[in-house]
Amino acid sequence: AHNGIWYRFRALLDQGSQASFVTEHAAQILNLPRRNTDTMFESVGNHQIHKPNGIMDIELMSARRNPAMQPTFPVDVFILPNITNLLPSNRIEMQNWAHFANLQLADPAFYEPSQVDMLLGGDIYPDIIMEGLIKTEVNKLIAQKTALGWVIMGHLRLPNEPMTVRSINLCKIECKHLQQFWEFE
Repeated sequence: AHNGIWYRFRALLDQGSQASFVTEHAAQILNLPRRNTDTMFESVGNHQIHKPNGIMDIELMSARRNPAMQPTFPVDVFILPNITNLLPSNRIEMQNWAHFANLQLADPAFYEPSQVDMLLGGDIYPDIIMEGLIKTEVNKLIAQKTALGWVIMGHLRLPNEPMTVRSINLCKIECKHLQQFWEFE
């Protein structure tokens, strides 16, 4: 933040997204300078067009390490009212997870439903991804090492629970092209 204080937010890593995002709630907490933008975003299926509330420069670092001894990662984030609902949608029971027990996770409480305040997209993904991958056959999950800590990903079907699928991929649309399209129509 502008006052030199580091804040902790839950982030979703989405290398399919062309940009990174922060919620309006997190942007207000950070209280960093904003810039206006004419960029528009469309979500999966081209059903919704989002106009961000601005763009700001932030720096990321792992919440699990000493700030003086680790790298930071600058990224421009577009400000949206929200990113997604609580993730995961249901609490995940930690059974048969011994293969991840000794990993320093980026989010040690990833199994608890919680607010997601940032989406880290393909613009920052190459900077934070590291060598290190653990695959499991038991529950088809993988752990990927990142500069922010290990992240767990994969499909997890919970028995006797309704399945909620949330897909978040946002693509940039330049306003100039959108205006030309509408003028053509």
